[in-house]
This record gives sequence, structure tokens and C-alpha cells, in this order.
Amino acid sequence: MFKIIGKYVPPAAGLKPPSLWGTRARLEELFGSKGKVQATSRHFSFRYRSPQHFIEVFRTWYGPMNKTFAALDGDRERQAASGAICSS
Repeated sequence: MFKIIGKYVPPAAGLKPPSLWGTRARLEELFGSKGKVQATSRHFSFRYRSPQHFIEVFRTWYGPMNKTFAALDGDRERQAASGAICSS
């Protein structure tokens, strides 16, 4: 997902990649001595009605994808949607 987004819009300045947000190392970096952080790893299977539904959900509710589509014109928007469907 982030590879697709990165093709169309630059990352936000000063932010670490979202792929690090849920890692133990990043949680320790953020909260280290401020308290005890306990995390349990879990797996979840996302299910969608169709590839188009996947795009609709992510472009509506997922901030980075929402911002990406908002910044694109018609042709590049279609390319991004196609790229997300083909890579999922």
C-alpha cells in the first residue's frame, strides 16, 4: 500500500513511516521511560466484497490513501486505484 502511495505523493515531512507505528521498537521509542507499554501481536484477515470495494474503503477511511486520492487528477487517480488493486 505504501509503495503505491509513494509513487504519487511524497511522504509527510518529519514523520516516520506508518509501517513502523505498531512495532515494539517504535512503541519503546515513543513511550520508553514514560510508562510500561504492553503489546500483543495479532493477525487479522481483511475481507472486501470486491477489489473496487477495497479501494472505496481505503480511500474513504484510511488517511494516507484518502490524502493521496484527493491530490490526484482523474487519470492519475485511476492509475493509483488500478495499481492498488493489482498489487493487493
